[in-house]
Amino acid sequence: MKPTCPAFFLALLLAAGASCAQDAAAKVDAYAATQLARHNGCFRCHAMQSERKEGPAWAHIATRRRGNPGAQAELTAYLTTSGSKAMYLDGQVIYHKTVQTTPRDDAAQVRNLVDWILSR
Repeated sequence: MKPTCPAFFLALLLAAGASCAQDAAAKVDAYAATQLARHNGCFRCHAMQSERKEGPAWAHIATRRRGNPGAQAELTAYLTTSGSKAMYLDGQVIYHKTVQTTPRDDAAQVRNLVDWILSR
């Protein structure tokens, strides 16, 4: 049985749309990002949503950078460059710890973490 053109093309469009949606969702590996954040102690100072700990919540970081085309590069540099400063709630300024990956300096893991933070 040969499919009719409209039904055949509709099926192709739906399949392509589902594939694109899966690609967008698969772009960020949330499990790997949270594991990397845990390994680096990020949860000690940062919360997921509105709760403020010593550092801003990741949802706040994402909201503040939404619409900024350089957000990924800025956040990546902040997390990977020693000398970046962070301010505690009490006003104390510290040097923000750099993200450590295994294997060392794995840009893909850092990019995934940054994309995850920005997706909050």
